[in-house]
Amino acid sequence: LRRFRTQRAILLARGDVLGYHGRVDTAWALSVERLRAEDPAAVQLLEIAAFLAPEPIPLSLLSGHPELLAEPLRDAADPDALADTVGALVGYSLARRHPRAFQVHRLVQAAIRNQLPPDGQQAAADRVVALLAAASPGDPEDPQSWAGYTELTSHVLATAPLGDHSPAGRQLVLDTARYLHAHGDSDSSRAVGEPLLQRWRSVLGPDHPNALPWRNDLG
Repeated sequence: LRRFRTQRAILLARGDVLGYHGRVDTAWALSVERLRAEDPAAVQLLEIAAFLAPEPIPLSLLSGHPELLAEPLRDAADPDALADTVGALVGYSLARRHPRAFQVHRLVQAAIRNQLPPDGQQAAADRVVALLAAASPGDPEDPQSWAGYTELTSHVLATAPLGDHSPAGRQLVLDTARYLHAHGDSDSSRAVGEPLLQRWRSVLGPDHPNALPWRNDLG
């Protein structure tokens, strides 16, 4: 597992599937290329999902803010069209469907990220941070917002480093950690907050307005 985390691109390129003369990610690459010709919006959806957590992704994350999506996915962001787009991924075994959500396996995510050029990776990461920030459930201490945080927490935490330079992204990470504490999970809130503060001290400086209040919250 340690080798996979540090060298996943190399290991994905090495792994041979029994009875298949190619790399582990070759079959997925072929599926994506065929899908790109048939349904380019589905490929855009897959690239966004590749930067989120390998947990169910609520469809409302996409349909709630279509203005943040690129064409042609923006035109496919209404609930009915989005269900069809997810269906295209399911048809190629690139995703699983859940009620009001879909899920992409972590190995598929890694392969998709690895196949994107650096500028494509940055564009997808920026879009994911913007979508999550726009979907912020609101006051983390208000129990009415907790259902929204429950849906998004794994994705916010998985993408937190991507949003270090986004004020809205940083605020959502802070609110998510505060939600965990308000919800009674202080251990998780602290586990999120301590490395977050260390990273922000390095990236933003020790006296940044986001770092100082979080030091107080940790105390």
